[in-house]
Amino acid sequence: MRIPAVPVIYILPKIHKDPENPPGRPDVKYVTKLPSYLKDTIDTIQFINNITWKKGYIIGTCDVTSLYTIIDHKLGIQAVRYYLDEDISLKNHQKEFQLKSIDFILTKNYFWFEGDYYLQTKGTAMGTRFAPSYANFFMGMWEQNNIIPQLNKDVGLITWKHYIDDCLFIWKGSENDLTIFLEGLNNNTSNITFTSNYSTSNVNFLDLNIYVEKDNNFIQFITTYNNSNKELETIIQKHWHILLKDKDLHDHLSANPHIIDKKPRTMKQMLVPSCLPSKKQKQTSDPFNTGVSNGFFACRTCKGCKTSKVNERKVTNFKSNVTNVEFAIKDITCNSNNVIYLLQCPCSLQYIGRTNRNLKTRIGEHMNNIKKGLLTHRGQFTKIRSCARRNFAALGRTSPGVVSPALRKFTKIRSCAQGVSAHFKTYHNSDPSLLQFTGIVSKKTHWRGGDIVNIISREETLWIHKLKTLTPQGLNIDIDLKCFLND
Repeated sequence: MRIPAVPVIYILPKIHKDPENPPGRPDVKYVTKLPSYLKDTIDTIQFINNITWKKGYIIGTCDVTSLYTIIDHKLGIQAVRYYLDEDISLKNHQKEFQLKSIDFILTKNYFWFEGDYYLQTKGTAMGTRFAPSYANFFMGMWEQNNIIPQLNKDVGLITWKHYIDDCLFIWKGSENDLTIFLEGLNNNTSNITFTSNYSTSNVNFLDLNIYVEKDNNFIQFITTYNNSNKELETIIQKHWHILLKDKDLHDHLSANPHIIDKKPRTMKQMLVPSCLPSKKQKQTSDPFNTGVSNGFFACRTCKGCKTSKVNERKVTNFKSNVTNVEFAIKDITCNSNNVIYLLQCPCSLQYIGRTNRNLKTRIGEHMNNIKKGLLTHRGQFTKIRSCARRNFAALGRTSPGVVSPALRKFTKIRSCAQGVSAHFKTYHNSDPSLLQFTGIVSKKTHWRGGDIVNIISREETLWIHKLKTLTPQGLNIDIDLKCFLND
């Protein structure tokens, strides 16, 4: 793994099963097309809309008890192999590599809980990227042997669908026969245990309440947008009258559309962390005895401070010269790492940059670039730039329309350097003493690890947007959006 992070176990309480002593579902935060698989709530609604309800039908749900933790490693890998063997596009060595990788994931999975590390010897962690597909393969193979042969259009099991460990089915026949069928599901060698519920009119599945009504001709519009995106809903409601005037649609449409949106993020998801801090992060806490605990504290001894002739030891806030909106600063010094910083020239143009080294090193490089009148940056990216030049030389002659990733990175570095140093060369006689700098945000590295470079890249992009420093309003030539696609 390029940038590993320590997995942490936490519990998702299932309060709908027992509000006083809810069982927990372990979650460690970090499919193939199966015939019975439901992707999500929206997919479930679309499936239900295609069902023609008939007299004598019974709708029911089954929940696999603790699916993620009961899957035996050998049975799980056997299920994965079963579906890999059906894929003729993969070569044997590719399949074996995937199976060995899965075996490694299963047998080497560990997590941290209250200061101790644990090795999981059975099942898999719910929150890993691999877990849903793994569980679906396992359930898919079990269904191939136990469910698919029993599907019947006339009597018995009419249809069967599942979303990981939650199953939805329709049965035609007596309730006694259904009870025998459900009891038979629990007699298996795969260690699967079902809890079930069924009704002729109403069941709960996922976050849906599915009910049967007579003569329900209501047409629902199902969208994958969440309810914070009102534009589409507004357009439909505004022009609904056009559809009502249609002679063929008029009798089938209601006076107003019924729109179902995707579930948005909840307050719990936004406010409750999966890992509580074990100790408080050490704060800068007024290192120079200025009487102010928050702010940017200039050391006045580094090259950047001396060149720009910093007079104040602390700066408590900063503002955008475009919007005049003011922001507070928290605990940053010239020695801080992982910093978003603000540069400003005498003509009030601003530039937002980032560095994962200490701030004084990066500011010193800006000073050198300005003093020498350079249009390209010399420093930590020298090797990348050389690599980019080689790629450019190789690609430029044969494929002029192709740009390698290294060359794109080089172009990004050049354009950022040009924004500041080229401006000072053109308008301020390459005088670095006219450059003012301030550290505005410092991101702390988490004890678990993680991609701190991607984190500060996102922060940089957000501040470029907030302060409006993109050219021509500022000195930033471009912004990095790729950092938001790495989750």
